[in-house]
Amino acid sequence: GLNPWLASGSLNNTFLSAFSSNSISYSKGLGPVNVSVLYALGGQVGNSSNDSTVSLGVTYGGPFTLSGSYMRENQLAASTKGVEKYSLGVGVPVGAATIKANYLVGKQFNAAGVEVNTLKMPGIGLDYKTSDKNTINVSYYSGRNTRVADDKANNWILSDEYAWAPNTTLYIQAAFIDAKAGADAMVSVLGNTSLVQNARTTVVNGGVRWNF
Repeated sequence: GLNPWLASGSLNNTFLSAFSSNSISYSKGLGPVNVSVLYALGGQVGNSSNDSTVSLGVTYGGPFTLSGSYMRENQLAASTKGVEKYSLGVGVPVGAATIKANYLVGKQFNAAGVEVNTLKMPGIGLDYKTSDKNTINVSYYSGRNTRVADDKANNWILSDEYAWAPNTTLYIQAAFIDAKAGADAMVSVLGNTSLVQNARTTVVNGGVRWNF
């Protein structure tokens, strides 16, 4: 299902922190453990470190699933950190379903390196395989900024993925975000997209994912 993209801030190199421009990634399976690393050039003229991204993820897939990740995005116009994100997750299979829970923390820093936003987003979800090729997901995330009063949002996600071919997946996703009076997009799954305060925002997208 759709993952929460926490604390994207005003950085441009990542789109909702799901896709990184100008990036190189590598993953390696070590038995039940999978390790993935990514580095994305910032794309800024004269300095590839500005607006760059580095991330690391580790997943254990045994009778249950454990995962952890770290991401750092540099400032748009400097090589100092602009955003740091941490996450921990667990998934437990129950028949055709998998119950999942995760906890994310995002920290945003200004140009002087001072932390200005601390964002927390616990979440819980359910994957259910309707067939060997099709999986539906329902997830809920509660986002809040501990440094700003009433900067909160409740996020509901519905998604469906169909394994069309061994390396090709079709997907459709819908996000429903109920934002409080002081909310901004950083406490929602929208990342750096506009969010309407004291209202519900609905976003629907779909696409094709290829694995090489």
